[in-house]
Formats: sequence, structure tokens, C-alpha cells
Amino acid sequence: MLPIHINNPHGKPISTSKGFSKSVISAVCFVVVVLSILFVSARMLKTPPEEQTEKVVTLDGKPQLVSRGMSRVEEFISHSNCSLNFFLAWTTAGDKFSLRYRRTLESTLKFHPQSCLIIYSPTLTLDHFQEFWDLGYNIIVERPDVPYLISGTPAEKWYEGIEQWRKGQYFFSHITEIIRLATLYKYGGVYLDTDVIVMRELDDLHNVVGTELAGSRGESKVLNGAVLMFDKGSRFVYESMVEFNTTYRIDSWGWNGPELVTRVAGGFPPGASL
Repeated sequence: MLPIHINNPHGKPISTSKGFSKSVISAVCFVVVVLSILFVSARMLKTPPEEQTEKVVTLDGKPQLVSRGMSRVEEFISHSNCSLNFFLAWTTAGDKFSLRYRRTLESTLKFHPQSCLIIYSPTLTLDHFQEFWDLGYNIIVERPDVPYLISGTPAEKWYEGIEQWRKGQYFFSHITEIIRLATLYKYGGVYLDTDVIVMRELDDLHNVVGTELAGSRGESKVLNGAVLMFDKGSRFVYESMVEFNTTYRIDSWGWNGPELVTRVAGGFPPGASL
């Protein structure tokens, strides 16, 4: 190989040959390896968390795959560094999740693009919202492992009668109620029903419950669990699970739903923080 001449800043040419070529090749290989590692790391960071699962009997009495060990939700939240956690639940058929319900996700992300969205569902596919993820939003579908969610809460006692409760007309509404309460108690954040449209940022709210409007002037008549925003370990959420367990009625939809949070709030002194 012919010698290669390099300009020396001190004025004299420097000659090199194979040794220089090998150094250049080594440097190029090193750069390629580093870039490859960075590329793979970036891809891994934008890949939804893998599901580690086991089979348990869940909502409808059939075996379902659910998380084991540290749940995907906990991994997702801990690694995403989200500004706010939003939780939703969908327990009916996956093909019923229409554009109407998609608007809940879109409106939430419009005002909270850096938030985490977790949709608990035994029916939606895990990649149902992949297009949102591909756009850079933090959103996953998680199988509702109810025993795991309610572990260590007052709702555990209610769950002991799950075989009987499953026969009730309003079972799926009631189990959704437990999911929303246990999730907020365990993780903290915002729970939204899938027919709620977000119209503003919610970051300034703290330990609040939505209300139903009625009457000619839209007065607040009854609280409604369609919108709940509470800190992790909230006393109000804890008392709501106590009330759910001790006064549960299999034959009533409202008693265990909007009327539940209304009764619990009534037990707090006027002006007291929930």
C-alpha cells in the first residue's frame, strides 16, 4: 500500500501506511456499533411494555391472561414519567368501542399530551390503540386483574362473593366501579368513563368528584363517579370501597354507582377535603 501523507500543523508531512488504515477502520466500526446500539435503544423506548402473564379466572368466569409480579401498569407508569395518570375501563365487547368512545381518548390527549392512559379491558386487544402509541402518546390496554387491584383494600371482602354477584343484571357496571376505586387507591390519578369529553386541562384539580347536572338551571343534584380525581391512598376512595362492600345491592345500578359516592361525601364534614 502506498504511504499516506497527512498535513502536520507543525509544517512537516507525516507518513503512515497500513497502521493508519487499520485505525480508520477500527474507528468506523466503533461508530457503527455505537449508532446501532443507540438505534436499538430508541426502538425499545418506543415499544409498549411486554406482557408477562398467567391465566386466572376474571370478570366473566373464564380464564384470562393477566399480569404477574409487577403489573404492566406499574412498569408503564414508572418508566413513562407522565404528567398525570388517566384510567378508563371497558368491559363490554371490543367491537362496540366506537368512534364515540374514542373521542374520550382524543379529548384527554388533546389537553394532556404527556399523560399516561391505561384502559382496563378483558375484551379489547392489547394493541387496540397502537396508532396512538406510534404517534408518541403513552397509552396501553391492560387486562383487569381484579384480585391484584383490590389486594389489601376493603373491596377484598366483597370479592369473596364474586360467584353470586356475577349472576346480577348490573354485574359489569358494579365490577367497573370496583376497578375504578381500587385503581385510584392503588396508583392515584384520574378515572374517566368512556363517554366523558374533556374540555380543559385537569392538572389544577385535586381530590374531586364529578357531578350530574339536573333541574332547569343545571343545578348539581348528585355526585357521579364518571369523573374521579384522587391521590394514591385517598381516604375518600377507601371509604367508598368500605361503603361498597358493606351496603352492596346486587339489584340496583345507581346504589353502587353515582349514589355511592354521594353517600360517602355526605359523611365528610362541610368544607372538609376529600
